[in-house]
Amino acid sequence: MSSQGLRPLEKKQLILEKSSRSSERAKGVESSIADFLQDTVVPLLKYLDGEREKYTMSKEARFYVEMLMNSTRSKRAALVKTAEEMKSECAAETTSLKVRKEELWAKDIKCEVLQLNLAKEREFCAEEALRPEDLWREIMTIKLERMDLRGRIGARTHAHNKEF
Repeated sequence: MSSQGLRPLEKKQLILEKSSRSSERAKGVESSIADFLQDTVVPLLKYLDGEREKYTMSKEARFYVEMLMNSTRSKRAALVKTAEEMKSECAAETTSLKVRKEELWAKDIKCEVLQLNLAKEREFCAEEALRPEDLWREIMTIKLERMDLRGRIGARTHAHNKEF
């Protein structure tokens, strides 16, 4: 029976059977080393050659596998590098945002101070706008008092002149 058309398990059993037959022959006088090698080692080598052919790859296929593995490694390294760059960029942006937040807070405080100063300035301007009106009233009051005094002076002068 040929060992080439058999499954691996059947091949192993065949090899074991042959090796047991060989060991029986080796015990006897008729068996020789050549028979032993013919019955055990040669089928084992044929089996191993068949297994090797099953698992060997061509050089071209091996080249493509290595190329794919190298590409995968480089992509993975690029992703790791990218992740590290992203972490550093994120840290830098976080710091930048904190600085900007502090600047905005300072500007916000300055803005509130300016708004309070503006409110005071408006009150002052409103008071200043009323001041001329108050001055005009005072001027009118003084003019009326002066006219009244002139009228009294004129009446007293007239009354005094009558007495004399």
